[in-house]
Amino acid sequence: MGFTRNQFLRTALAGIRSFRSTSWRLLLLLTVVFVSACGGSSGGDVSQPEPQSNGTATGPVGEVAPPEDMRVIATAEAKPYRPDSDYASVMLDCMYVPDVESLCPFSTLPYIGQNNDFVSVDDVMQRVLVTHDWMGVRLEEMLYRMPPDLVQLFAPVTVIIIGSEVRPSSFTPALGLMQLDPYDLWLNNDERQTISVTDDFRTDFGSGLRFVGLSRVMIGDNYTSYFWPEGEEREHDLLEIPLARLLYHELGHANDYVQRDNMALLGDDLNPYLAIEQLSATRVSALLPADLSLSKPDAFFDGLAGVRYRDEQPTAAHTIAQADGVGARMDAGGKIKFYSYSSPQEDVATLLETAMMKFHYDVDTHVAFANKPADEENAECNDYVVAWGVRNRLASPLVTPRANFVVDKIMEQSADIDDFFANHIGESVPLRQGEGWCDSRFFAPSFSFGPQARDLSWTMQPDFR
Repeated sequence: MGFTRNQFLRTALAGIRSFRSTSWRLLLLLTVVFVSACGGSSGGDVSQPEPQSNGTATGPVGEVAPPEDMRVIATAEAKPYRPDSDYASVMLDCMYVPDVESLCPFSTLPYIGQNNDFVSVDDVMQRVLVTHDWMGVRLEEMLYRMPPDLVQLFAPVTVIIIGSEVRPSSFTPALGLMQLDPYDLWLNNDERQTISVTDDFRTDFGSGLRFVGLSRVMIGDNYTSYFWPEGEEREHDLLEIPLARLLYHELGHANDYVQRDNMALLGDDLNPYLAIEQLSATRVSALLPADLSLSKPDAFFDGLAGVRYRDEQPTAAHTIAQADGVGARMDAGGKIKFYSYSSPQEDVATLLETAMMKFHYDVDTHVAFANKPADEENAECNDYVVAWGVRNRLASPLVTPRANFVVDKIMEQSADIDDFFANHIGESVPLRQGEGWCDSRFFAPSFSFGPQARDLSWTMQPDFR
């Protein structure tokens, strides 16, 4: 029997009361309708010992577990980063409610920007819950490095949770809740070991497909993010682009549902669930596909994305699809990447993310399709041979106007952004077919690369963002 949206939310929220003593993972019940689950880094499992009454923790018999600040902690145990915040006493209670009627009204927990014409970093940090203090410290440090327009996008958010076990990062519009995987925040090994290495739950979806979707973000021939082996540390500068990309994406979800200009329409008696219902006609993810001059329906591609990103049952046509044919179909459409087809909300978020990263950092997004190699388990980067691909996908003729539409709806009006779309978006250049994925990143073909330092960014982490 199918659920209405309200029935689904009632059912999902009915279990939230038990989160405080069990696990935040039950919030994934909201994923089907209400959560836009996005990127995150992946790894293996880390056990979490139960705390003793004296504040210490024990692992297996005869062993003493690490102190709390050196271990993975359940998200349900998150605490206010700013204990003196005006909202410290209500944030957790407003995230753990038994039913729809118990959702906190804006008079108790408003959106960050609801009573502020300008959102400051301090305003954002007043709404942060963390499992470890370093996570809040790092987010605050990095927000001061971020473009000012990014901080303003926190306006339609109620709470930000950064936690050991958050994977993937996500936004839940019915709560106004953004959860961040802290992988893009750690600098040293003490911090890194407090982050779960459990794989994203979608990692193995679409295993029956013959092809893979690939993407990377580059400045020229250079990667902007890397795979970091255990034992290595990194500097603040290496965090900025990956973190900005993550935040533009998740905040794209938040501003898809509630744009800053519409906040004045929201009374204090409403809550995020009622607010997004009231403003449903202004959702960017509804307006974009409704404009047929910008969006071309493609049921087959939508189905492929359902197999890859939602673990739906493939049809016979899906299982025989080859990378070149899928790429040709992508070329004829206006979405940024394969993941964009997973939902209208992801379409909007990927467009905003890609446009703003190009605008602020001159980052190009490469997308491609390759058939899976025969020995996929042991495959190297160049075993994934490009059947179709493009550098600077944002500049593709069918993509640019869609990105411009999204940016115009979400971002404040800016002559600089208008000039960017008119004159500085660059050009889209095909990747060389038949070349390995890593080699294809170079503008010119080369057959004598020598040792490649950190040529691991290609690792087959799922293309979820």
